This record gives sequence, C-alpha cells and structure tokens, in this order.
Amino acid sequence: MKQFALKIHYFSDILVPPEEVTILGDKTVRADRSVSYQCLASNANPAPIIEWSINGQLVSAGVNTSPAKSGRRSFNTAKGDQAVNGWSVSSTLNLDVTGDDSRISLRCQSISRDHLGQTMTATEELEVLVLSKLKSLKYF
Repeated sequence: MKQFALKIHYFSDILVPPEEVTILGDKTVRADRSVSYQCLASNANPAPIIEWSINGQLVSAGVNTSPAKSGRRSFNTAKGDQAVNGWSVSSTLNLDVTGDDSRISLRCQSISRDHLGQTMTATEELEVLVLSKLKSLKYF
C-alpha cells in the first residue's frame, strides 16, 4: 500500500474591517497653499490598504502610508467570540491647492483583503472649502 504525505494549510487570518476611518485636516484652506491631510484606519485585520480620491479621482502622488500593529480586538463570529491583533494604518496626502479650486472633495478608503480575495472597505469623506486670495480694495 502506498503512503502519501498530506499537507494541510490553515489560514488563521480573520477579515476584520477597521473600527474607524478618520480624515484629519483643515476643512477650510487658502488658495495657492500646500496642505496635508491624514487618514487613520484603526484596528483592522489584515493591515488595510489606503486609497485617496480627490474630487472622485483616485490619486497616488503625494501619498505616504505606514502600517503599525495595534491592540487586540474582540468580535462575535459563528464560532463564538474571537480576538485578533489589529493593524492601524496612517496615510498622509500632501495637496497643492490652486486658485482654480472652490471646493475639494477628499475621500479616504480603507481596504482589507484576506487570503481568499474577500474584501471589506470603510470610507471617510471630507468636503474642503477653498478661500480665494483677497484682492486689496481701494477706498476713495
């Protein structure tokens, strides 16, 4: 009788969306300035990917992202209570505001994918008002 070696691969990753996605930054900015916005996605598993959109257009230029291990998070599943070590990700968007802009719509999306390709997303949006340069007024 032939014997076969059987290998079993067990993936313990549990797909967990971030507890919170937050954009930090000014809601009002002046034209012709550079500003930075930070997106924080906290306690997700696995570490999420952060995507930024400006006025509906996906951007990658001027984006710097860094993941860090965060604390354990408990949640209910079909198998009972589970606890996982979560990841927190911080992403910074550097943006040059022009005088052509009057409003800027920012969107930060956190995407978590497991080993099977399943995804979970969480999104935060921020509307930014752009103040134009004030022209000097002459009084007569």
